[in-house]
Amino acid sequence: MNSAVSPDDTRERILSVATDMLRNGGYHAVSYRDVAAAVGIKAASVHYHFPSKPELGAAAVARYGQLVMDALGDPLEESSLPGVLF
Repeated sequence: MNSAVSPDDTRERILSVATDMLRNGGYHAVSYRDVAAAVGIKAASVHYHFPSKPELGAAAVARYGQLVMDALGDPLEESSLPGVLF
């Protein structure tokens, strides 16, 4: 069995950690070194996936926005409007 982590999995783990750091401390609280330590990789690996901090920040904000939209659901679906009858 291959225990290697795919690049997509690593990218997602980086984004997850960076998103949490952004939510808890803002943009300036995010460092490649801290992200790498939390993910269990080297800082160079973070740079491989996100060459600049603005790219990492933009991707983390986009990821968070998508998570929020997914949680809200489709506003046109009846099931996403609790208590509202059509």
